[in-house]
Amino acid sequence: MKLAQSDRKGFTLIELLVVIGIIGVLAAIILPAMQSAREKARTATCLNNLHQIGLALQQYTNDFSGLLPHEDDKDPPNSCWYYLIDPYLETRGLEDAEINEVKLCPGVAKGKVTRPESYKMNSMLETSEEPFRNIATLLQPSATVCIFDAETQGPLVKFKGKWENFAKRHQNGGNALFLDWHVRWYSQQHVKSDAKSNTPSIVWVPPDRELDSRGR
Repeated sequence: MKLAQSDRKGFTLIELLVVIGIIGVLAAIILPAMQSAREKARTATCLNNLHQIGLALQQYTNDFSGLLPHEDDKDPPNSCWYYLIDPYLETRGLEDAEINEVKLCPGVAKGKVTRPESYKMNSMLETSEEPFRNIATLLQPSATVCIFDAETQGPLVKFKGKWENFAKRHQNGGNALFLDWHVRWYSQQHVKSDAKSNTPSIVWVPPDRELDSRGR
């Protein structure tokens, strides 16, 4: 008995190549869009982090007569902003058991040792003679940078920095928290060109401050 021949045919090589080509085109369109969406999500999370840090610093300054915490963890000791805002964020800070993601930029890899320095305080706010800046003395708080997205360089973790340290991990730019507690995104190119301008719109060095003897 002769078996009936099936009418069903498989794909030809040309048809397979066409399908693969279509898949490749779709992937080329979709993957960049997905990457862009993920980056926008990280930027938004970073903005929210700095907003929460701003609220914590605002509460801190309310409790300490308008004084900001110190910019770094040395000289004077135990006075660094990174640790002193913990009670206002309800976090245990850098303890191994629990690291607060609010103080860590989502744009920096979690395994990176220097990730804690992804946010830094503007080191030009204070001097060696006056390590605690009173925000009431600022002439332009809405234009003066407080905390910003910073490059993580290492090998030592530092919680202070200047405009030269402004990062570009969010769409070629970064976020900055100002001393009226609003947060805004800037491109790194804008920050650097603005800092070199004769009439900068972003204030890093308050008018009444000059570089101290340590050149900060």
